[in-house]
Order: sequence, then C-alpha cells, then structure tokens
Amino acid sequence: MGANVTLFARNLEKLNQVKAELANNGSQEHFAICADFSQPDQVRRALSEHLTLVPQFEILINNTGGPAPGPANSAKSEDFLAAFNQHLINNHQIAQKLIGGMKKAGYGRIINVISTSVKQHYPI
Repeated sequence: MGANVTLFARNLEKLNQVKAELANNGSQEHFAICADFSQPDQVRRALSEHLTLVPQFEILINNTGGPAPGPANSAKSEDFLAAFNQHLINNHQIAQKLIGGMKKAGYGRIINVISTSVKQHYPI
C-alpha cells in the first residue's frame, strides 16, 4: 500500500531475502536492521544508527519470538529474564525512540505481538 518498511531482526541474510520480496511501487524504500534482541544495548544502538537515515516511523509492529514452550514451573529464571528483555525492554526502548516522530506526524500505531500461546495454550 505504498509504505516504506524497515525489518529488524538478528539474521541479516534472512532480512535481506525478505526485503527483496517486499512490494515496491518504485518510490518505496525498504531497510533491514540487524541486531540480536537478546541484547537490548545492541538493539538500541542499531536503531539509533538507523534513525539517522530514517528519522520517523508511523507504524511499529513488535513481534519478537517468545521463550521456549513449556510449563512455567519448569522454566529457569534466565528464561524469564531473556523473555523480559526480548519483549518488554526492547519493545519499550523502540517505542521510546519512535513515539516522538509519531507525535510530530500526528499519526502513529504500535502493535505488540507477544505470544501465540495466548491464543493457543501449550499442553502441560
């Protein structure tokens, strides 16, 4: 529908493959940012660098993979911390960096996709 798209994930090769498949009406420009979402500082740095090229976004879709499936009572504390960083910390710092541009544009949407298990539970 004419949007410029920025993809953000940890595998640059896969990002570039997806970017090449995105529709382009000739005036669109698509980007790929590479960072590991288990490293919030890396995510923040990569986004800050990208914002020097593309300073404004109107739509943010956070869709980070969740922790390994399984019962919460057998998960390690490290698993919860990793999920916390991937979902909450990264989503928060990305939103912080983009909301100002959304306000300036007078338009903005943030969509957070946290887990498919919210819709379909994993058996115990």
